[in-house]
Amino acid sequence: MSRRLLLLVALAAVTVTVGLVGFSLASFTTTSQIQMRASTPGVGDWLHLYSEGTDPGHATGYAPKRLVNGGVGTAAATGADQALQVDLGDFPDKKRTYDFPCVFSLMTPAQFPDSGVGQITVSVTLFGDGRDQPLVYPGFTPFGSGGDGPETVQLGAGQKYQFNVTVQARKKFVLGQTYWPHVVVDVAVPGVPAGYFRYDIPVAVTDAGGT
Repeated sequence: MSRRLLLLVALAAVTVTVGLVGFSLASFTTTSQIQMRASTPGVGDWLHLYSEGTDPGHATGYAPKRLVNGGVGTAAATGADQALQVDLGDFPDKKRTYDFPCVFSLMTPAQFPDSGVGQITVSVTLFGDGRDQPLVYPGFTPFGSGGDGPETVQLGAGQKYQFNVTVQARKKFVLGQTYWPHVVVDVAVPGVPAGYFRYDIPVAVTDAGGT
């Protein structure tokens, strides 16, 4: 057999092998994606996040932004869902804690997109901005019930909860510096990979001095 013919045979074998592998992977991925998309359209179809200004029931009582020397401003959270953001306000560079019950609310739809799902699991994790972490004690409680609460809750359809957190001010904070920790809310749905549904909420905390 000529060298050219051997080369053509080898190339043909490689092409067939790659094609088979590619077909196998494509078939698996496509099936998985179709099943996931059919029953899990998006994180907002399973859980909504609201601020006072976007609360569909026009509820009040959301945590206000702290002003210099302890004044009270407008609601700390604005926006909803992926556009939700929080500014907890101004804090002295002293070792002291400040509780913020009901920073934002969480609400499940009246009916989940997949009728076979009875509950979802919602959990929260705090991340610093690389310089410091002024947030502590995150938790969820039923809406209007006060602060604290567990970091993980199971919610059925048509339920409304609130997110609570505490600011831990410290002397080592830099005067005039705004810190940007993040609150990450994970929504676990049966049959969907962990971390697939997630909200990442930026939170502003400023060392403004004062008392």
